[in-house]
Amino acid sequence: MSIPINSSFKRAILDCLKKQRIFSELASSFQAMHLSPVENFIFNSPSPAKEIMDFLHSYFLSKGLKSKISYGLPFYIGKKWICYCNPQKSGGIELCFTHAHQFTDPTGLLQIRDRKRMKGIYLTSLESLPLDALEQILAAAMEFDAKN
Repeated sequence: MSIPINSSFKRAILDCLKKQRIFSELASSFQAMHLSPVENFIFNSPSPAKEIMDFLHSYFLSKGLKSKISYGLPFYIGKKWICYCNPQKSGGIELCFTHAHQFTDPTGLLQIRDRKRMKGIYLTSLESLPLDALEQILAAAMEFDAKN
């Protein structure tokens, strides 16, 4: 059984939906205008990379690192580059540590792959982040950065 809907009600619904769409577009534009380049990069990334990078961005800033876009990617800097987030086409990100060949990875999770200097770890969802391991790796990377 369908309920008949009069044309003024339909028009009201369509107007409401149109206003919501316009409001959503304006909110997105307004938010994008007040973001740093790294935050804008994160804001425009697809999920789940967006959520992972947003969490890591806040985490790294809370540890006193600065952020900057270099080579089109968000880098986190102490005295020198410490790490960067590389979004993957398959979803998630690879978190790479730029001087990982020079400090000991206390967790053994970082992989060098076919690189000489950098090591990274694939992160596929916010829920599965190895927080304790990331804390240990970041501490080792920041300690190395402070000494050199």
